[in-house]
Amino acid sequence: EFGGGNLGLVGQGRGGGGVGEGTIGLGNTGLIGKGSGGGTGSGYGRGSLMGFGGRGKRVPRVRQANARVTGALDKEIIRRIVRAHINEVRLCYDHGLSRNPSLSGRVSVGWTIGSTGTVLASAIESSTLADTAVNECITKAVRRWRFPKPMGEGTVTVTMPFVLDNDDGVGMPWSSSHWGAPARRAWRPRPVAPKAAHSGRFAEVQRLLAAGQVDDAYDQAWTWTQSQPSDVLALLALGETLERRERPRLAARVYGSLIDLHPSRPDVRRTAGERLERLEQADALALAVDSYAKAAAARPDHPSGARLHAWALVRRGELPQAFEVLREAAFRRYPAGRFAGVHTLLRQDLALVAAAWLAQTEGDAHVLARRTIDEAHVIPATDPSARFVVTWETDTTDVDVLPRVDGRGRLLGHRIADVRTGYGPEARVLRGERVPARLHAAVRYFDRGAMGHAMGTLQVVVHDGAGGLRVESRPFVLMEQRGVLDMGTFELGTDAVGRFAS
Repeated sequence: EFGGGNLGLVGQGRGGGGVGEGTIGLGNTGLIGKGSGGGTGSGYGRGSLMGFGGRGKRVPRVRQANARVTGALDKEIIRRIVRAHINEVRLCYDHGLSRNPSLSGRVSVGWTIGSTGTVLASAIESSTLADTAVNECITKAVRRWRFPKPMGEGTVTVTMPFVLDNDDGVGMPWSSSHWGAPARRAWRPRPVAPKAAHSGRFAEVQRLLAAGQVDDAYDQAWTWTQSQPSDVLALLALGETLERRERPRLAARVYGSLIDLHPSRPDVRRTAGERLERLEQADALALAVDSYAKAAAARPDHPSGARLHAWALVRRGELPQAFEVLREAAFRRYPAGRFAGVHTLLRQDLALVAAAWLAQTEGDAHVLARRTIDEAHVIPATDPSARFVVTWETDTTDVDVLPRVDGRGRLLGHRIADVRTGYGPEARVLRGERVPARLHAAVRYFDRGAMGHAMGTLQVVVHDGAGGLRVESRPFVLMEQRGVLDMGTFELGTDAVGRFAS
């Protein structure tokens, strides 16, 4: 199969924009190979202020530090617009102070302004603030800002530090010889930063993307694919940079090429499907469904393959087909000791799809759906729930999913599948009143063993209790033992679910 669904890049068949000959040809885009295209103040005194009579507290402050701007947009214009939005940053800080009254630090935010003045991407470049929720809140606020159109067609990259200070007089830099030396801050253990998940060239591309340097990241990934055109990590890096450049069609072709380069590898087929599914385009989703189906057929002993196939069908609204895939997987026997809890997870998946199927049908179609569901001895789900399910593509390894309220604190959800021998799935489920409006999640390469990098996806399924489903998947790559990758915040409010996942 070459140029699958007009999204492939490999082989002698015609696909996409041109003809590829044995390597990656993107036709008229002029990328790799032989395609047909050519690419081109402080006061001291008595009473309530800082002096003999004690010290007073001030309103929390957020200050802008000197910005670094690259591109055709005046720095002073950017500063004025940021100043106009500074209350949004302060609001994020206020939320953090409600959790930790002594919270303070310096947060450096980078963002990219597109040719229309919208913010294409934002990320934390560095932070001394011990509250990841505040950091994430700030980056989300930045993505809503609007700037004047830059001169010309290029983008503008901005790096601006914000100093967040509640200025309660604790730990201020005067000596004890001053009147009223400040009280010492109570000792707290310094939070240990999680170990990085990536290394090597892939880590460099991810660092540039996180810093908003999308063009530099693209150049790095492009050079990598030229030197190693069949390297899966190189193609994943290139696809991610194309997504960030808002070129989903090209990204789909890059991900589709993974299938053509490695047609006999179910792990690569599933990885390609996960990336294609994230693009949320009809043709890309169709190719993802096909890729999942072939991977599941090749390795029916991997329950994660059937789950990915079924939930991709749900996203397309093909609920009867999804039900059948899950029914078959739920009653299949898997190697002893390999996939602890997977039958429980698959039966719960079946109950969710059954509820959605009944909610979508009327008349004779509803009667047929009910008969099929009853014959499978499935009881449709009737309670609100949110489930975090992680799957990955290495054997004899262990990946954990870590859902928490704000990225810290105790893990939430009841663990119903805990696979420690490779591939997954591992799942945590919250039900009823225990489902919050949002949760932060990370994944951790708990046991890498002797294996290499683990490609995978974190899938979140939200059910409103009445057949309304929402499915969101975020692919990842893990490379380092005990490495932790932040997967961001997931909205779990059941008032936002659709009558079918889309």
